[in-house]
Amino acid sequence: MPGRRAGRPGEPRPARAGPRHDLRDRPGVRAEGDRRGHGLSAPARSRHPAVGVREQRRDRPQPGDRGGDPGLGPGIPVRRRGRRLRRPRHRIGRSVDHPAALARGVPPDPGRVPGIREHDPGRTVIRAEREPATRRLALIGAALLAAATLALGAAVAGPADAATAAVSAGKPDKPGKPPGGGGGGSGGGGTTELEYAAVGDSFAAGTGARPYLDTACNRSSLGYPKLLDADANLRLTAFPACTGASTTTVISSQVPAIPTTAKRVTLTAVGNDVGFSTVMQNCFVIVITSSCQSSLATAETLIANGTVAANVAAVVQAIRARAPEAKVVVAGYPLLFNEPSGYTWAARVNVDTAALNDAVAAAAAANGAVFVDVEAAFAGHGIGSRNAWINDWSWLDTTIGFHPNATGYAAYATEIRKVIG
Repeated sequence: MPGRRAGRPGEPRPARAGPRHDLRDRPGVRAEGDRRGHGLSAPARSRHPAVGVREQRRDRPQPGDRGGDPGLGPGIPVRRRGRRLRRPRHRIGRSVDHPAALARGVPPDPGRVPGIREHDPGRTVIRAEREPATRRLALIGAALLAAATLALGAAVAGPADAATAAVSAGKPDKPGKPPGGGGGGSGGGGTTELEYAAVGDSFAAGTGARPYLDTACNRSSLGYPKLLDADANLRLTAFPACTGASTTTVISSQVPAIPTTAKRVTLTAVGNDVGFSTVMQNCFVIVITSSCQSSLATAETLIANGTVAANVAAVVQAIRARAPEAKVVVAGYPLLFNEPSGYTWAARVNVDTAALNDAVAAAAAANGAVFVDVEAAFAGHGIGSRNAWINDWSWLDTTIGFHPNATGYAAYATEIRKVIG
């Protein structure tokens, strides 16, 4: 008969694989599979545990339901129309390494996926436990906080004393060029490289071109002093240049580090004398119109009244007093912005930078130094150009903004090589 279980008359019924939580064997109660005409036998249901779960939805009332039907006997409830019957509670499957599972003789499986509970016959499989969302959010928040802390630490770090921020100057194993290629050697087949020292501010230190050799002065292995050190005729023996240094700092802390036997000294300074960082902050980072105008006016006054020229002259004279045989090369600054620019104050800053370079060039020439103008080399490569050699401001790395990148410092080295000899 359709809907009835297959089997021969008198044949014993097979043992059920799952827990006996359905009432299919009680009089007057049929399984859902029978009602729908599935006609699944007991062995078939053991192979389909999901069907066993569906069998518990009954079309007849079961003990424990509210109400009753006298025709079915005392205690047998009546299923009310439109009312959902409660599902019976299932026994929860346990992991194969659970003590209860071990007691049943189930060996642990070392290759199973952690958090997956194995399926016992007739039991419910529990899915892998997921990491709580609050914990994931906490980990993400901690990572962002750490990144913000590092950025803030880099932003507030001030310039260090160049004498205490020791950095290896030159390569100890760099071969010298053949004899006759220049002075400065000790003779007897020794090295003929010229002793070279680099002093100045962040532009002399190579700030803006990572990686840095130190975090106190942000000296870079890609700055022009290190690039010149790779030349066969130069050996960098002193590299005290440091970010944030003014001409006063150069004289007091960096010039004493120059060897008295140095034959070449490069200098890029005076930008901090006119408030370079203040102008950049007030005019381009956190724009405050009144503060920007005041900072620019102060810088323009220092250039016009001769203060810049006097400061550069004092540094050149201090270097000559320290190393009388040294050739002093003074490098200027590039125009930072490509024009037209999206920055309101870019054009004015470029004009002031050109005036600053003119003052530096005049002071260098008056004191026997050689000036290197890099404005033409950087033309078309300022901030805002398609191929910028100067870094724009970035909150992700506050040390590189408004400084040359590696390509920019390579251009610096190319221009200095033309005159350093």
